[in-house]
Amino acid sequence: LDADGDVDVVLVDRAGAFHVLRNPGDGNLWPVFSQWLNLGAAALEAGALGDIDGDNDLDLMLVTWRGGMPPPPVPPDALWLNTGNGTFVDASQRLTGTPSNATDVALGDIDNDGDLDVVTTGGVLYRNTGTALVSEPFHILYNLGESHIVLAHLDGDGYLDLAAGNACRGRGCAPSGAGGWDVVHFNDGRGGFDSGTVLLQQSSMATSVAVGDVDGDGDNDVLIGHVGARGSGHDNPAENTLFLNQGDRTFRKATIDEFPFDLDATVAVILADIDGDTDIDFVACNEALSTGARRGKVHVNVLQHLWAPAFARLGRNFPLVVYGARHGAEVWASAGAVRIPVPPFGLLGLDPASLVTLKRLPGSSGPMQIDLNVPNDPALAGGVLYFQALLFGASPQAARLSNRLTHTVHPH
Repeated sequence: LDADGDVDVVLVDRAGAFHVLRNPGDGNLWPVFSQWLNLGAAALEAGALGDIDGDNDLDLMLVTWRGGMPPPPVPPDALWLNTGNGTFVDASQRLTGTPSNATDVALGDIDNDGDLDVVTTGGVLYRNTGTALVSEPFHILYNLGESHIVLAHLDGDGYLDLAAGNACRGRGCAPSGAGGWDVVHFNDGRGGFDSGTVLLQQSSMATSVAVGDVDGDGDNDVLIGHVGARGSGHDNPAENTLFLNQGDRTFRKATIDEFPFDLDATVAVILADIDGDTDIDFVACNEALSTGARRGKVHVNVLQHLWAPAFARLGRNFPLVVYGARHGAEVWASAGAVRIPVPPFGLLGLDPASLVTLKRLPGSSGPMQIDLNVPNDPALAGGVLYFQALLFGASPQAARLSNRLTHTVHPH
């Protein structure tokens, strides 16, 4: 936010305020700017950062929500422009037309004219003219209600599409409490969207949406986080759902063998490379339905992955399992760890000075295991070993480095 090269934080408070926390680069976050908005009965529901005014810093778009019932009046949205140093000035006068009454907002250049537009879940989008954000009806979103959205490329035509996880049908929850359907709206190439492709024809209570190429086939898949509910008219799935992009504007729900079945209520999902092996892993922030205890979970993608199902112990077998070696692999070990980018192969995690090849493996459609014998030498106890695999591809340039494993040698 302040152009100093590190990541800062903006917190949006539903009570009607936003707060800027600056990162000085030492691992701490310091509050430097706060602003309360006069929203009356409305809630400050969501915000998104992006360079809306084209001056190369991140601005803040905020949307407000008064609930499922028609207002009136519709609560105002807000635009705050970055001054360049991480503080903001109110530029809400640039928002013209009908406010959104929305629960989520996404920024993206939906019409490919070089500036960021604003899409909301309230049946309104703001088109960026360069000097103003002009709202216009977004009729396909009439049935999103309390929902969450992401703009992303989903069909390879160069235009941003819209993935939406729905929590309520219509402008408010259905009387039964049932949710809406999760959908994808494809861009029509003119800055608008089609009527939608239903991902799951089942009522859901979505809390978040994330997009990424989970299966490594070159197109973006869609992950919907669900909170789920049972009883009192609710009958919504609690499990998070991964929809795999088939490359032809259709999606397939991942099977239980492909994606974990999680009965915790998820409040946020993240897709990111957590273990450094260049494939997309999954983080869920959960609230247990039965106890109310919150716990996060990390699910590691085994598209290309190295794993040890047991500890390294003196005098015992130490197995290593390689996933994703369809064209073969080499498994390496080293006494030292580094982080060396080796494009396009990924991140080398082993010190080349002590790197040794343990085994070269043939191609396989399933996981492969190699077994190492740890010498029964007390001098080795407490030592640290590092392991990594190079997974070959259909061509030399398609090879990829796996995650790095770190194991301490334990006594018997």
